[in-house]
Amino acid sequence: MPRTSVWAVLLMLLGPPAMVGAIRHRSGRRVSTLSNRRRLHLQNLVSNPGTLEMEMGVAGSTNTIVSPFTLKYTPGAGGRFLQRTEFSVDLEPVNSVPGEDHWVTQFGDHVGLAAAHLLHQGKTLSVYIAPQVSFLTHANNGVRAGATVVAEADFGAFSLSGNTTWTGATSASDSNPAGDLQIGAGLIRRIGGTTDNARFTLFVNALQENPTVGLTTYSVFEGVSYQVRRPLAVDIAVRHLNLRGGQVDHQVLLGLTVNLGRP
Repeated sequence: MPRTSVWAVLLMLLGPPAMVGAIRHRSGRRVSTLSNRRRLHLQNLVSNPGTLEMEMGVAGSTNTIVSPFTLKYTPGAGGRFLQRTEFSVDLEPVNSVPGEDHWVTQFGDHVGLAAAHLLHQGKTLSVYIAPQVSFLTHANNGVRAGATVVAEADFGAFSLSGNTTWTGATSASDSNPAGDLQIGAGLIRRIGGTTDNARFTLFVNALQENPTVGLTTYSVFEGVSYQVRRPLAVDIAVRHLNLRGGQVDHQVLLGLTVNLGRP
């Protein structure tokens, strides 16, 4: 895909809706949750050394519209440690929620930074850890910091995955708990092509969030990813948020992952 086309798609996906702009707070608790979920069904746990990769998309429902975006880079030099560490920035450039008489559009409520290091990559088991920090805006301030640990076991065309994330807040509030523990699990089924380069990937993930303030919530995600070619993948998923605890929301997510090669 030509780079001009890539950036054209990016602008179309991230362009704000034609709605009246205003500011309304959204909780920043799910920092990096979307990126971690999508990472589990892509071909590589971290982007290829020396390359720049971006994930972008649009998720919408009757309750919200968000445009998650993640830019990732893994160094191609500097030794084996850096070549197995992916640095990323994660944000929602635009999100919208329904107001009293019109939809309210605002910039995202956080900017997140992470460094995902591949601790082990074997034929069956792969493990990585990702320290992360998120700078909050809008009604909340300060930062959330913590780490994610992900393990994935491959069994031919099937994979099982599990992840745990803990984040803490420097300035806690009712909508920004002092601590938040997220526990997730997933099942992956690859179809078409080879095991290492499948054309289609079916996936289902479950997530439990345990904040120190508020209810414990349970969410489920399912969908399919299509590998157009090695540098380009598209996916569509349905997100059932807060099926137990909190406000239920069913979202449809359209996503695009592009490896831009060496910058």
